[in-house]
Amino acid sequence: MAQTKELTQGRTLPLLLRFSIPLLLGQILQQTYSLIDAAIVGRFLGISPLAAVGASSSVIFLIPAFIHLFSRKAAQS
Repeated sequence: MAQTKELTQGRTLPLLLRFSIPLLLGQILQQTYSLIDAAIVGRFLGISPLAAVGASSSVIFLIPAFIHLFSRKAAQS
């Protein structure tokens, strides 16, 4: 059975921290992936492919954001 937590009652800071920890961990994992990807590409392939990795990293962060946005909108309708 799913457990629910009321986020409108109680102390705000602990509730916000508990809610935001999975989001922060996901962002840390994405940043780590980008860092390792850039290190490997820069070391073995050179400067031009490294520039391509840097230019595409913002797109890689936008794709999950749009998926999340559209899934939330679809769930509301």
